[in-house]
Amino acid sequence: MTNIFQRKINLFTQCITLSAASIFSLNAYSDITPESMAGVAPGCSSSGTDTACWQGAINAATTPITAGDGPRFATVAGEAGKVYTITDTIKICGASNGVIDGHGAQLLWQGGSGKPMFLVVGSNSMRFTNFTIRAYATSPKALDTAFEFTSAPTSGFSYTTALPAGDCPNGLPTTSSKNSIDQVSVDGTTAGGLNYGVRFSNRYGVNGDEGINNDMSTIIDSSFYNVTSAVVKIEHGQSHQHRLISVNGFATEGNTNGCFVEGLRGFFSSTGGFQWGWGKANFCVDRTYGTFDINESNSEGSKRLLAAGDEGDNNSYPVSVNIHGGRFAVNGLHSDGKVIDFNRLGPLVVVGLHIDGTPPSGVQPKISMQPGQRIAPPVTTVASAIVNGVSFDTAGSVSSSTWDTLVVKSFVDLVAKGNLCSNAAGNTQPCTILRN
Repeated sequence: MTNIFQRKINLFTQCITLSAASIFSLNAYSDITPESMAGVAPGCSSSGTDTACWQGAINAATTPITAGDGPRFATVAGEAGKVYTITDTIKICGASNGVIDGHGAQLLWQGGSGKPMFLVVGSNSMRFTNFTIRAYATSPKALDTAFEFTSAPTSGFSYTTALPAGDCPNGLPTTSSKNSIDQVSVDGTTAGGLNYGVRFSNRYGVNGDEGINNDMSTIIDSSFYNVTSAVVKIEHGQSHQHRLISVNGFATEGNTNGCFVEGLRGFFSSTGGFQWGWGKANFCVDRTYGTFDINESNSEGSKRLLAAGDEGDNNSYPVSVNIHGGRFAVNGLHSDGKVIDFNRLGPLVVVGLHIDGTPPSGVQPKISMQPGQRIAPPVTTVASAIVNGVSFDTAGSVSSSTWDTLVVKSFVDLVAKGNLCSNAAGNTQPCTILRN
């Protein structure tokens, strides 16, 4: 009995020893800081700008320790509260499962226009967290993009002349996937200071099926301020399932044609967050396809909630948009009154949306669906919409019960139930529909 008990104690002691060794092994590599690169990375010194130091830290974190040992996977860590001056693009090439944690630092852009601050090529499961990016239109050049993600062609990756000199090496993984941005703040500060927050790009001839995947990234609990063109832009058809969760996006003052999310191709989902002041629409899906889910968005000052195609569009690719819940304030609404300007073949689903506020003088808020009927043989009608439980709660003397709040082409298969409009007495009544 004693021998059995002693063996159990020995086995327990061995497990503790092995666990301690494993923990030590897992933590054998400390965080790599830009400061540690002074005199080590080319161009990095304690007295110069910080670009080379950040680049050196990222290179060190993703370089194998010994041949065949694989990536180091160390965290690149900024110094809490420090302001780093960045004068050129920081490149991340073929990295996986790494973390860039600013610890509350600020990265101040002082580089040329047309460039991203972070260019992420053929990299997977990279996490950017806990820092601020700031740019000014005149100090000395605007920042084109805070984060740019792209895949690498199999022949290797090289920049256009508009971007920083130097290539990512050949032999990178061709795909980018499952990267994330969380607890990050990006501020263009002045009008024209920031063009895009995040681009899933095809600027380098990487598109179509050859472009491979640039998919499934997540942006969460982050805010983008003073943006000119778009907080998120998706540029090619192999860029799917991006998720925005509690992301705030503020356009520049007086924005004329920007979008919170601009989907040229690919598709995305957006849950929560606040959008303000977008001159075209919060969500723009003019020529794309796929399924878009927009849940519980909250918006003020924008021209539209959704823009999809032009009137009479009979594009052969249907696009499915699902809007569930959320609020859209009409204080900045377009003069045509279209909160949702949907001109694709559908299906469009809008359920539980709350539309409120006082529109500009003479503007009548509405949901509009005006696609073109397909005329190529065989003649078919594939357009459809479901609009249920929408509230047009316009304020003051503006009574939404006095106009058609749902305007839909007669050939569209429409289901519309439980939509309520306000009247002059301050009560609600069923909204009216125009089939044209």
